[in-house]
Amino acid sequence: MRTSIILKITPYLILLNCLWMFVHSFFKFTRIPQIYGYSISLTIAFCCLNYYFKKRHIIAQQNRFVCVFYNILIFYTVIGFILAYFFPSSIYPFTRMNVYCSFLSFGLIFIFKNEYVWIRLFKLWWKYVPITFVLLWWKLEPSMYAFVLSFCLFFILFVDEMKITKKIIVYVFLIIIGIWGMQQRITYITLILPIVLLIFDKTGLAKNKKLCNIILHSAMWLPIILFILGITGKFNILAMDSYVKEGYVSNSAGKMTEDTRTFLYEEALSSAVNNQYLIWGRTPAYGMDSPFVQSFDDADYVGMALTIKGKMPQRICEAFIPNIITWCGILGFLIFFLLFYKFSYRIINKSNSIKLRILGLYMTFFWIGSFITYPATNISSDWIIVYLTIAISSSPQIMKLNDKEFTLLIRKATT
Repeated sequence: MRTSIILKITPYLILLNCLWMFVHSFFKFTRIPQIYGYSISLTIAFCCLNYYFKKRHIIAQQNRFVCVFYNILIFYTVIGFILAYFFPSSIYPFTRMNVYCSFLSFGLIFIFKNEYVWIRLFKLWWKYVPITFVLLWWKLEPSMYAFVLSFCLFFILFVDEMKITKKIIVYVFLIIIGIWGMQQRITYITLILPIVLLIFDKTGLAKNKKLCNIILHSAMWLPIILFILGITGKFNILAMDSYVKEGYVSNSAGKMTEDTRTFLYEEALSSAVNNQYLIWGRTPAYGMDSPFVQSFDDADYVGMALTIKGKMPQRICEAFIPNIITWCGILGFLIFFLLFYKFSYRIINKSNSIKLRILGLYMTFFWIGSFITYPATNISSDWIIVYLTIAISSSPQIMKLNDKEFTLLIRKATT
């Protein structure tokens, strides 16, 4: 496929991915949502691979680190594909095709380095998503609102640069998510993160580069320190009931202090140690061995496991870090740590725009969030925003923009 065609169709593919929830709601009890989702994911993955191999020599010259990073993901995907064929973990050899596509979609970083692609994507989003949501919101479950409108969580960071109509739309959609869409505790995190960064920007704190660097280094290392404290049994921050006397109870999301993540880490680490893949992982073709799933007779869990007789059921979970330890081991964990650290630091310290500095902080907080959410089990808008942020920080032209010039660029993308 010609690179010019890839650049033209990628914004449309991402838009269709954003609209998947509507397809799911309208054709809930059919195979159409599955076919739709796989078709979009496979096409995005193919475009990323195609573009990368056509441009890999130029890409390697511009950013060798990201090139090596993507080569590792391709390697794990290929090995996983081969292993799944000969040693399937479920009754369907390629049941985790969505994870393969998620791995390969990191190649969007290279495609987004073409300014045309993400500007076109934003324009398409504004043209189709708001009107589709207004007309068809009644078909969605409230928990789907944050997924469909997730780009608003990015736009809020630059709301001052938008025209008044777009500002109102962003605020209204965020209010809708805040009032009716908070069906899961994770939604609170995804909503609070951009609002905190907006306040950080409004108060002028983002102008202080030294403060931004303190936040950067603290945010990158703090979850690792807490992770070590947790596995050594000294302090488990996830077990909030042990240090919060009266936990807040949400009508929609339940008890906010309930620990639903510790057992995921226990399963991920015990599975990695027992199967001797802690260092290298077992590729995205597999999940963690799950006694939790095995203990359930519920039909939904049986369907999730699709277990071959005599084998321990495997699962992927709702948090990225347990998943990446399962797929790529400690090696994968370190690679992603360096990826987030490198580009967060680059944006905060090398950009001429304070607005861009906010994106660097967004990445550091996303890293913290990845310990409890952002599972990367499919191509999601959350990760697409991360790809875009990395692409922007890899562009010398954008990094040189001052606040006024960056404002004009954002307005160009949202009008």
